[in-house]
Amino acid sequence: MRKQAHTPVRTYTPGRSGLKDVDVRVSTELKAVAVREREAAAYTGFTVAYLRNARQGRCDGPPFLRTARAVRYLLTDLDRWLASRRVAV
Repeated sequence: MRKQAHTPVRTYTPGRSGLKDVDVRVSTELKAVAVREREAAAYTGFTVAYLRNARQGRCDGPPFLRTARAVRYLLTDLDRWLASRRVAV
């Protein structure tokens, strides 16, 4: 059997004291990982305020999940949203 190819992605590990830089390699079979607002902001490089404004429809933002009061972002959605904002020069 062949080993499954791994795709390197951004460095990301949630922790109590914030984000820590670790090399994360994701399998193509990995299920979607949901992150909190602060972690999504750090991952995308946008501010938490920008993500909040985007959720309220004030600007274009990534898709999100809301359950009761909890807001989560899927890493796959964040990657797709960032890729859609790429401008060819």
